[in-house]
Amino acid sequence: MIKRVHFIRIGGVAASAFAVALKEKGLNVSGSERLLYEPSKGFLEKNNLAPTKLGYFKENITKDIDIVIAHLDNDEEYLEAKRLGLKIMSWAELLSFFLKDKEVICVSGTYGKTTTTALITWILKYAGLEPGYLIGGHGKNFEDSFSFGKGKYFVIEGDEYQSAYFDKKPKFLYYNPKHLILTSAELDHVNIYPNEENYLNSFRMLLHCMPENSNIFVCKDNKEACELVKEMKNCRYYSLKDANNINYDKGIYFNLNGRRIKTNLLGEHNISNIIGAIKVCKELGINEETIFKAIEEFKGVKKRQEIIFEGLEDEIKIIDDFAHHPIEVRETIRAIKGKYKNSRVWAIYEPHTYSSFDIDFIKRYTGVFDEADISVLYKTAHKKAKLNPTAIEVKDYLKYVPEALYFEDTKEMVKYFAENKNKGDVFLFMSSGSFDGAIEDFVGKFKEIKVENKNQNI
Repeated sequence: MIKRVHFIRIGGVAASAFAVALKEKGLNVSGSERLLYEPSKGFLEKNNLAPTKLGYFKENITKDIDIVIAHLDNDEEYLEAKRLGLKIMSWAELLSFFLKDKEVICVSGTYGKTTTTALITWILKYAGLEPGYLIGGHGKNFEDSFSFGKGKYFVIEGDEYQSAYFDKKPKFLYYNPKHLILTSAELDHVNIYPNEENYLNSFRMLLHCMPENSNIFVCKDNKEACELVKEMKNCRYYSLKDANNINYDKGIYFNLNGRRIKTNLLGEHNISNIIGAIKVCKELGINEETIFKAIEEFKGVKKRQEIIFEGLEDEIKIIDDFAHHPIEVRETIRAIKGKYKNSRVWAIYEPHTYSSFDIDFIKRYTGVFDEADISVLYKTAHKKAKLNPTAIEVKDYLKYVPEALYFEDTKEMVKYFAENKNKGDVFLFMSSGSFDGAIEDFVGKFKEIKVENKNQNI
């Protein structure tokens, strides 16, 4: 029987959520982390699971630990656990033991996973089905990103990334889904998938693990996804073309099968995600009225087109988004520009993933920023750039984004924004990283102005 679990790298969105859920199940849970960022930091602190001392220390590993959850295979804690002969596994492998009695709904694909997973989860919750779920982000309709749930369904974001450095198996191969959504399949994670064929093979492995009575939902607009499933049975397709009369007005209105649907989400890519979620939930027997009401009340996911500051006399908006894959970046820019047609949109991008530092992969950013009014590239000193054998400088992006402004220093960048902003400008920050605190610094400048204005009015 599992009584005590220790997480090395407890600060990830999924790992932190899983750790808290295990603690709520009555297990003795501990964890370590080198650095902690929000929102995971606050979440762990709230649940008394935040490490008291940052870093990895072998004294954290003791013989009474039943399972050590690890990712790297060379830090002090992993090596100590191995020396003591403790059971070591990835969190995805441990989770698989808890999914055996669940009917798993897995959302996979290069992009669109988090929003689609959160939306399906919300619809099931709205319908009173009490699903379990694991979402790779913090949904605004939920207090957490993980729950074991009381119902038979478990909705999970299916990540194709390897489970750990010592476990090369893609995470989603542990989940054994009965219902699979495939939103897209375009090369990513070039540090572990050297070419597109290797990358697509991970999805092929998942598809071939599907049982005969399974349901596979595929976005018809993605040719790579359609190619993957061309010989599969039980495929159901959905497409952006199913929607019409799309209109932006405090979100989006669009028609689908004769019904007018309202959502707080922005962009055609999110309409596609919504249509996929509807297709899945109808297959599960949820009535349309419940589905459409749930969609209207869905608030989205943090760090996905999240407005973190707006107002003041100059009507500036600052938006934080997780987009990093070229298609995500392009579609996010389109969505924001579509919403704020009369505003200047600053598209500010921080390369942060291994792929975004690859000399061949960066060619995929050609034309991605075309619909932005002003494009900005920020250089990060992230360790991934140094570890990648084909590492490039961010300025190499200028070959593919020739009109972009280029900054190496956060203070200089924020100063430039503050001095060159116009009334109504929209600043769209896109990264899977943190911009080295630039977003917080920029928001802080406006809060200072707000305080000054308030004092002047007294």
